[in-house]
Amino acid sequence: MPLKPLDPVIQENLCPGWDITAIESGRSANGLKTNLMLSNGVPQHYRMLDVGDSDAQEALAKIYATKTGLDVEAVLYILLQFIVQVESATRTRDTKRSPASKDQEYQQDGDGLWLVKHSAQGSERFQLTNFGANIIADIIEDDGTPETKRFFELEAHYGGTYASVRVPAKDFHTMSWVPETVGAKARVFPGAFMKEHAAAAIQDLSDNIECRHTFVHTGCSLGSSTGNRGEGHL
Repeated sequence: MPLKPLDPVIQENLCPGWDITAIESGRSANGLKTNLMLSNGVPQHYRMLDVGDSDAQEALAKIYATKTGLDVEAVLYILLQFIVQVESATRTRDTKRSPASKDQEYQQDGDGLWLVKHSAQGSERFQLTNFGANIIADIIEDDGTPETKRFFELEAHYGGTYASVRVPAKDFHTMSWVPETVGAKARVFPGAFMKEHAAAAIQDLSDNIECRHTFVHTGCSLGSSTGNRGEGHL
């Protein structure tokens, strides 16, 4: 996917007189990329950063440290927190762009998740599930290796049963987490692409998703977060 402008741009003060600015960002099969600018009143350095590449993060932190006179570790810490802001801003920007096609939308009520199809003849509702769910957090776990792990934290409910579950992002669309989370009666209704629609409905209807980037490779866990649901924990 080509990079698209962030509006507004994301800016963080690195130290007195120096700022990092994320100008644009975009997602592809290889992850999130962003164009960053270091400035001290005038632009001093541009770099397109592969957000999930720890080697690229460290290399950029060394460049910024050389230009600003800061300690590399201090710069890297600020840079990693800044990346979380860019991830959140990218998600917000992309969510505002048509979450569903013009002739269909997703809805959620006390009976579950629904697909609503619109046509010239009117609207028709198809029940996808008999439970409801929302993603409340998008968690990236970094252990210092090139491969980061991603999890979704969800709140789900069926009848009077409410529960939270942490699901590996790669397993979210399988919906296999549903019975264990909210019980044997909670289900996706049978039919073609019902699981895919149910997963898409949860994603489209989840607002204010908190982004957390947790670092576990130093022998302890350091968390960062953005979003309206709460702060990360050190």
